[in-house]
Amino acid sequence: MAKGTKEKTMYQDSPKDGKKCIDCLHFLPETNECKIVEGSISPDGWCVLYFKDARKK
Repeated sequence: MAKGTKEKTMYQDSPKDGKKCIDCLHFLPETNECKIVEGSISPDGWCVLYFKDARKK
């Protein structure tokens, strides 16, 4: 599956409404990458594909 671009996913390097990549199901903290968005991803970033990981508090 191809990853979406930061532009198409409206990625930003800052949180939105308290939501950030570090808490997202798609974020890979060991490499600061995302399963579905291209490029290096900030743990404090956010995009429209954000989905809260239920395993995280």
